[in-house]
Amino acid sequence: MAQPSTFILAEPTASTTVEYQLPAAESVKLNFSSSDIDGLRINENGALEISLVQGGEVTLSNFQAYVDNGNTLFLADDIMVDPALLQSGLASQMLAEAANDNRIEIGVPAEGVIREITLEPGKDYVFTFDMNAPREVTTENGQFTMGFENGGKIILTNYEAAMAAADAPSITMESKICTVENQDLIQT
Repeated sequence: MAQPSTFILAEPTASTTVEYQLPAAESVKLNFSSSDIDGLRINENGALEISLVQGGEVTLSNFQAYVDNGNTLFLADDIMVDPALLQSGLASQMLAEAANDNRIEIGVPAEGVIREITLEPGKDYVFTFDMNAPREVTTENGQFTMGFENGGKIILTNYEAAMAAADAPSITMESKICTVENQDLIQT
């Protein structure tokens, strides 16, 4: 494989974005390493946005064309990046995030904290604690209340009205019902 061209990118200062176009017909070595990268994402235009640890951002605006031409990226610490695999992974992550746009997770509140939640139509509310975590559960005056051992409470303020609406939210619990160990499955 031929040596990649070194593509010098100016280091963006904190809270600024620098936009670049990669040479579409050759592999490129960027002048920052994997330890300089804080996050990656593909934006709505197919550009690769690279968030850097120091707070700036680099946008590779022609990333899709770069992928289509079968080029390879290298980082300053000689890590090779296959842009097609990177794009595929980031696109899968975007789809998963989009699928969870309606998901709202509710955990046990901190000690003594009363958390009031107004349910919204069409949202998916997921309690992320075990079924036996609340020590008391009541429904009164249209509200659903759970009290916990630590004195915390969750109050669904419009529970009765929201659940009777045409586009009622869903409420589920993400918990283990039972645990089976491997040794329980094997008879000796």
